[in-house]
Amino acid sequence: MSFLRFTLAAISFSALVMTAARIPANAETLHVVHRFITGYASPTPAPFGSTPYAELLQASNGNFYGTTAIGGTGKCTGGPSGPVQGCGTVFRMTPQGMVTTLYSFPFNASKGTAPNGAYPKAGLIQGKDGYLYGVASDGGLLGCNGQYGCGTLFRVSTAGAFTILHKFCSVYVCQNST
Repeated sequence: MSFLRFTLAAISFSALVMTAARIPANAETLHVVHRFITGYASPTPAPFGSTPYAELLQASNGNFYGTTAIGGTGKCTGGPSGPVQGCGTVFRMTPQGMVTTLYSFPFNASKGTAPNGAYPKAGLIQGKDGYLYGVASDGGLLGCNGQYGCGTLFRVSTAGAFTILHKFCSVYVCQNST
């Protein structure tokens, strides 16, 4: 039941209420262990991230890991509803509910791109090597239909060391990039 509790805690409050309404009366009580700021148009800084879309991964070390579509440090200009607070995060949550941002996707304002990716909306997986692997739906190389690029494939250690593995691109960009 603890995995269900932590998974639901990362989901928006309305989803938590709807899910809790379907649990039998004699079931364990659910507790919110962390609240993320919700919504793309929030003017409030969201250092831990905002708007988590995907499930949490419980890694081999017992901690939970996930992504938020926006939030983190800095601004990410030109989001779906205008500028947003950050291009997304990778975070860790202990079984006790303590949340730590492992990585904030940066935005390069002078080039108008999120070079390492932006808006990660999928969950993470853990490889046999212990690293966490994920994708960002935008960012990387400019010149395709994505907001800041066609997206990226990345890995991050459970301590937060981030590595780009691949930047997706359109046929035109791939043929003309160096």
